[in-house]
Amino acid sequence: MASASSVSRLVVILILINVGAISDKTIFVIASAAGLLSSPVQLEREALLITGWWYDNWATSGNYTSDHCKWTGIRCNSAGSVIRVSLLWYENDNMKGELGRFNFSCFPNLKSFKIHSNYLLSGSIPSEITALSMLQTLELPSSRLTGIIPSEMGRLRNLVRLDLSDNYIGGYIPPTLGRLSKLKILNLSSNFLVGNIPLTLCHLSKLKILNLSSNSLVGNIPPTLGHLTQLTTLAMSNKVAI
Repeated sequence: MASASSVSRLVVILILINVGAISDKTIFVIASAAGLLSSPVQLEREALLITGWWYDNWATSGNYTSDHCKWTGIRCNSAGSVIRVSLLWYENDNMKGELGRFNFSCFPNLKSFKIHSNYLLSGSIPSEITALSMLQTLELPSSRLTGIIPSEMGRLRNLVRLDLSDNYIGGYIPPTLGRLSKLKILNLSSNFLVGNIPLTLCHLSKLKILNLSSNSLVGNIPPTLGHLTQLTTLAMSNKVAI
């Protein structure tokens, strides 16, 4: 358990974050130097706290050391390690700021990460998200995410659902997504994606839903998509041709 002085130092850091007096990139450097981080489970709790998204869960109880597994949208395994994060904007008034504030490298057992922020969440998708080797579900729809889809996301080999719809993501669809052999749902609709549809998507043999509509994609629909025998929904509505 953290000492009283460690708790006080963390509270100061959280206040500085809340007023915008500290950058997200320096948070864990300061926390580590302050001696706040120890066991893997405690590290996960600290990482959740530092986002500011769960501020009310411990501040209202007056107990920083409260069980994070009981916080809104958090589910843990029997060892107390976080396996699911699921937040809806109407359940959490603190869900704002940049996605990069969430330190993905702290959650080795995370299987599901779902943030429906109603355009409160911003920033880009960090390549560090590939640290989630057990991730099966990644849903970040209806936010203000910008930047590109990191090519490193092709390393998330256990991913079954990927929903980045209704954001401001640009660039090309990375061909590396074709490595996600377990993927069943791929929704990249309503973004600013450009270029051609990668031929590698034909390798997603388990894909059931493919939604690339409302982007700026061009070229032809790869005929090899016809090899996706389990596909039930295909939505394009771009400047693509059959």
